Amino acid sequence: MENNSKMEKVLDTLRKLKAFYESAKKNDSEGEVEAAAAQINKLLIKYNLTMEDIGEKKEESQIVKEKVSGMNYAMRGWWEVKLTNVLCRFNLCESFTYGRHYDTILIVGKKENVELVKWMKETFAKRYVAISKVRYKEYKKKIEEGIIYTHDVPTLHRYQRSYLMGVCDGLARKLQEIKDENERQYAQQVTALVVNNKAALQQFYQSEGMRFGRGYQMNAGSCSDARHKGYTDGYKANVNRPVGEGNKRNKVSGYIS
Repeated sequence: MENNSKMEKVLDTLRKLKAFYESAKKNDSEGEVEAAAAQINKLLIKYNLTMEDIGEKKEESQIVKEKVSGMNYAMRGWWEVKLTNVLCRFNLCESFTYGRHYDTILIVGKKENVELVKWMKETFAKRYVAISKVRYKEYKKKIEEGIIYTHDVPTLHRYQRSYLMGVCDGLARKLQEIKDENERQYAQQVTALVVNNKAALQQFYQSEGMRFGRGYQMNAGSCSDARHKGYTDGYKANVNRPVGEGNKRNKVSGYIS
């Protein structure tokens, strides 16, 4: 009886967090979305639950595939493809590129995970494209002041390509550390979650008749200063900000299953 009461409280908390998460997405509140997702994921993993257990419609938890553009911004170098791949890797999705110039990205996973990846991709892309312009101005100023010496001053676009690829690497390291921490705390639950999700993805690929070719090596960019600065900024990404002002201690992130 006590266990049932405790589980009902957990489910009630999850329903409230899910409602808050949806509201924050509509309001484009980046920090609130990330934090709500982190808290939902923590509880799902800890109590071995799925979104269906908290009242999600069954069809919303099935595997879907959605297309997004990999060329929303005028900088080549495939950094948007890499960013999507990083976000998918840590949100139980997978991504693939196709099309004449490999500029279309296909995201595959449970609907709620795919929606989260799409939202995070757009949010991070806008954020770091804007920051890259600021970093370039700082870089040029250091050259003018003699702090940095180079014969080959990169253009803005060249600097941005290297910076944004560095951001992806730094963000990947940050998310990997969060994932490792979750696995240390909830090893059995996380393993079961990943295995079940992988099986669902493989079944989906077979049912869709999807076939895959060889991948390609992404260019990391030719400006080492920009790439290093991007890596540092990506690693510092605040992906676990607390929900609201009164709850500043919950900083665990994981998956929406």
